[in-house]
Amino acid sequence: MQKIKEFMQGNIVSIVIISACAFFVLGCWLLYTANRTANDNYNVTQSIQQAERANREASKQVGNAAGEIKHAQGKLNDGIKRTDEISGTVKRAKKRIDDNTEIVRECNDIIDAGRADSAEARSIFADIDQANQISGAQANSHA
Repeated sequence: MQKIKEFMQGNIVSIVIISACAFFVLGCWLLYTANRTANDNYNVTQSIQQAERANREASKQVGNAAGEIKHAQGKLNDGIKRTDEISGTVKRAKKRIDDNTEIVRECNDIIDAGRADSAEARSIFADIDQANQISGAQANSHA
C-alpha cells in the first residue's frame, strides 16, 4: 500500500491529466451516442410517419378500387343480362325462321302438286280435244 501512495504522490499530475482525458473521451462518446440515438429516433419517427401516410393512401386506393370493382361487377351483370336477352331473341328468331322454312317447304310442295295437277289436267284436256276432233265434236261449243 505504501508503494501505491508513493506512486500517486509522484505522478499526481499525470494521473489527473489521464483521468481528465478519460472523462473527456467518455463525455464525447456519450454525446456522440446520444446524438446518434436522437438521429436514429428521428429517422425511425419519420419512417413510421411515412409508412402511416403510405398506409392511409393505400387504404384509400383499396377503397377506390373496391368501388370500381363493384361498379364493374354491376356493368358485367348488366352485360350478362343483356346477352341473355339477345340470346333469347336470337332463339325466337331462329324458331320463326325454322317455322317459316317449313311453311315455305309446304308451299313449294303445294305448288309442285298444283303443277303436276295442272299438267295432268292439260293432258286430260288434250286427250278430250283429240277425242272430240276424231268424233267431229267442236271443242269450243256451248251446247
